Amino acid sequence: LELTSAHMSANLAQNIIISLKKFSIRQVYAWSDSTVVLHWLKDNGEYKIFVSNRILKIKQKKFIQWKYVPTKSNPADLGSRGCELSKLNEKWWKGPEWLQDENKWPQQPAIKSSTESDIEKKQIKEVLATVVTHENIIENLLVKYPVLKTFRILSWLKRFLINCKNAVF
Repeated sequence: LELTSAHMSANLAQNIIISLKKFSIRQVYAWSDSTVVLHWLKDNGEYKIFVSNRILKIKQKKFIQWKYVPTKSNPADLGSRGCELSKLNEKWWKGPEWLQDENKWPQQPAIKSSTESDIEKKQIKEVLATVVTHENIIENLLVKYPVLKTFRILSWLKRFLINCKNAVF
């Protein structure tokens, strides 16, 4: 849900920029309280299809700088967790008080991989390659049997293999 929210935010930011093209917009910041989503956006790893597609679409909007907002300061949580209209406060209508002053912005944590972010990583499958050396069957047969008998054995073997391919079980 947080990733979908970030994707919607990126689309909204793009639509606002298009609508306000007459104005000079210097910078666009998007805020999320999900360190998992922020990690996915920062990381270049390969993820499962749903996550990978959303990350790709968000990253295409290179004009957005993603920042972390502490959950307690996140006004979006008021609406998403269910709240009566009368209880919506200034934080909902105007954003947190620190938002207008870049010097008061919250400290950005070191975003790193976690078990939650790694769940969506693509599984790396290891391939084991082996080399099998085959002995030369014909040479082994010729050592044990005369040429005619070796020829008959090989003919029966070929017939058996052809019958196996054509067999219906």
